[in-house]
Amino acid sequence: MIALVPRALLDDLNALIGDIPARLVPYDEDSTLPQEAREAEAVFRTIAGTAYARIIAEGPKIRWLHTSSAGVD
Repeated sequence: MIALVPRALLDDLNALIGDIPARLVPYDEDSTLPQEAREAEAVFRTIAGTAYARIIAEGPKIRWLHTSSAGVD
């Protein structure tokens, strides 16, 4: 599984992931999405994240949107 994560959280999440079979690919809110976005199945979004709508639109395989807040529309 490929999961897109905010670049600022990549190191912390890699330290926690352990043996989970996932590849974490960083993205930046205000720049071009990585090529892996087309193959990603999951996205982690921070409270201040605004790129998730763009990520979902450009990522046809996204099936899981994980957010650090409640009330996501």
